[in-house]
Amino acid sequence: MVSVVIPFKNAAICLPECIASLRSQTYQEWEAILMDDHSEDAGVEVIQAYQDKRIRVHSVQGQGIVAALNEGLEHCRFPLIARMDADDVMPSARLQKQVDWMLAHPETGLVSGRVQLFSNCMDSRGYQRYVDWINSQNRYEDILLHRFVESPFAHPSVLFRRELITHYGAYREGDFPEDYELWLRWLQAGVRMEKIEEVVLNWRDHETRLSRAHDRYRPQAFQQVRAQYIRVLVATRNIKKIWFWGDGSVARAQRKYLEAEGIQGEGIVEVDRAKCKGIVHYYGDLGGPEGRFMISLVGNVGAREKIQRFLEDRGWKPGDDFILAG
Repeated sequence: MVSVVIPFKNAAICLPECIASLRSQTYQEWEAILMDDHSEDAGVEVIQAYQDKRIRVHSVQGQGIVAALNEGLEHCRFPLIARMDADDVMPSARLQKQVDWMLAHPETGLVSGRVQLFSNCMDSRGYQRYVDWINSQNRYEDILLHRFVESPFAHPSVLFRRELITHYGAYREGDFPEDYELWLRWLQAGVRMEKIEEVVLNWRDHETRLSRAHDRYRPQAFQQVRAQYIRVLVATRNIKKIWFWGDGSVARAQRKYLEAEGIQGEGIVEVDRAKCKGIVHYYGDLGGPEGRFMISLVGNVGAREKIQRFLEDRGWKPGDDFILAG
């Protein structure tokens, strides 16, 4: 029923714990597709030592994470596909809970859950803040509204229907985070994504993880792919009157990527009246949408929620009249 795709490179030290968590699942109708991305350690030998026909290891013919993922998908035989990384650990009921959700909710294309961080790093405060945020985005409506803030899922926590690959495509190669681009593309296509409230992944943070070490996960790469899909949204809905909320350094940086995609704002909202002139307007003077579409680019802790409440109080509808992208 479930194909679990696990790319790995030089992960011999972590693989036994990862595979043990898979073999201890309460749901046992799975196959594991482990994709070796040109490892130089004994990872392949570690896997081959298991006497379990459900566990298969393949060598990646291409290079890098996208090749490993897409080649892994080609080996999947079951209608549900779960992601897992070799350095992470599954709680024993993960697959059962996600399969149960998909069986009970045929309208759902992808289901994730909450994650718990454990770290080998000196400082994981940034990742912990991110984990706290994704653990707060559980309903489809929240995921859809906040999809331009950050990637709404820990990649190795998801389970999705294989048919999504056929309909909307697999991972794309490029100078961007491959998982975030995939979620944005599928969400834009109308794929419903949910989370269960239980923890489905113990997510390891370490200094050599790709999201810390590879250029495709730098902040500018997120800003660029975010801008590209905001452009798709604007074009699909034929939005004409765009306003931006925020004129600080972070908002201005994101606005440059949006402007490079041809998205020009007619007005900018600012909370400091002294900075308001020209197209920069004081937030207190803002009325209802009146045909405008607001893109909030403010990401300060707590500010995003205040902006959402402010706009809703004045009749702006989340998703219809504004999105959060800071």
